Amino acid sequence: MKLICVAGHSGAGKTTLIKSLTGKLSGAKTITCDKFMFESVSHYRSQFEEMFNFAVDDADCANSFRRGTKNIAPIKLGTYFKLIVPYVESRIMDVINEMQNQNTEYLFIDWLALPYFNIWGRSDYRVLVHSPEALRADNLKGRLLNEGYSLDDAMEQVHLRYPAVLDVIENANPRADFTVHNKYDKSLLEEAEQILKSIGNL
Repeated sequence: MKLICVAGHSGAGKTTLIKSLTGKLSGAKTITCDKFMFESVSHYRSQFEEMFNFAVDDADCANSFRRGTKNIAPIKLGTYFKLIVPYVESRIMDVINEMQNQNTEYLFIDWLALPYFNIWGRSDYRVLVHSPEALRADNLKGRLLNEGYSLDDAMEQVHLRYPAVLDVIENANPRADFTVHNKYDKSLLEEAEQILKSIGNL
């Protein structure tokens, strides 16, 4: 089973790229790590509540994360991402072990902060997705509105998530095997074709 890590800012086009790739690869599956990030607020309850001064609701961890990280400095969210690395990576490894028993040939792992993780260095291929900030902000805003965020909260998240992971995206180590520049047009699909050829399926 080949592991492909895909990292990049929220709204940069990671999910779109992965869908294009998995649509042409037999036996391909995807792990999206946002759910593990949301779960982490319960696992790191005391740290989360102290860091963000917000009481965690175990019945709705996703909402606790969103509300708890509202109106905070981006550097604090970046610090939290580093804190939860052991938990999120352990959950990723659980899924990897499951997938190995399901004849999965290609497993894509999708999360903005993957270069923090050991799995980034151990994966077969590493992909960074970049995009112009203004276009990324518009794309992320639309996605968050569809997820139920208010316009004000969506705009706040747009400005929070970008700088929170700026250092890890710009200084990924080891470097990415592929760097994709998403212009939110058909060129993203063309870059996906090049990745497919390098992976060796086409």
